[in-house]
Amino acid sequence: MTNGDRNLRLAAFILNIISMVALGWTLLPLAWMSPMTVMSWGIYKGTRANTVAFGVCNLLFVNTIFFGGGCSSATKSGD
Repeated sequence: MTNGDRNLRLAAFILNIISMVALGWTLLPLAWMSPMTVMSWGIYKGTRANTVAFGVCNLLFVNTIFFGGGCSSATKSGD
């Protein structure tokens, strides 16, 4: 994994946390935001695979305010 990929995955994780905190007053979305944020951390650490499906679901369900996290997690270079 290149340094640029690590930085993008860290940005995705941070934006997932910001979105989760910003929409924390709505309890139902936390049911899918929390596991997807944990999975984003696993992708950053390298214990989980970064898939296109996760990037799309991240864009649709987590990043309702900040689209940057999903875009960052959807990018990959030759994994």
